[in-house]
Amino acid sequence: MADARHRSAHWLVREAIHQYVEREEKREAFRQDAMSAWNESSHWLACDDGRGRRLARQAGSSKGCRAA
Repeated sequence: MADARHRSAHWLVREAIHQYVEREEKREAFRQDAMSAWNESSHWLACDDGRGRRLARQAGSSKGCRAA
């Protein structure tokens, strides 16, 4: 493969590592964003108004549910 691309085997290995690290950094950033969004939304609780409608209320709130 190195000959076909007119590159050294060393260059190919370095490039493969570089691409791997970039992919893993993007994956970790995506995971961190997802966890952040999850943590921000976790203060909402699902409840039911007794008529089969899904509603939401803020955790710790003594107020009733509101339309979700």
